[in-house]
Amino acid sequence: MLTAEIRHISMQTSSRNLDLYLADPVKFLRRYVTMDETCAHHFDPEMKLQSIQWKHPTSGQVSKDHIGHKVMASVCWDREGVRMIDYL
Repeated sequence: MLTAEIRHISMQTSSRNLDLYLADPVKFLRRYVTMDETCAHHFDPEMKLQSIQWKHPTSGQVSKDHIGHKVMASVCWDREGVRMIDYL
């Protein structure tokens, strides 16, 4: 839950951004960079291929725990396109 102070700061920031946009929309959009984060699935195709190969019953098994996992992707972009993608 947002506190009254955080809501007030958010409203002030939004109001300032709106004023800057109304004063010069082209300049504002040229300088504005935004960011979002999302979880993405990642897997190693080599490990996937190893896990589906036929093996002798006494041979070791490939651990499927490491075949796929989620990573956090942070993406920054501006009006010209994506500026940075960082995977954590």
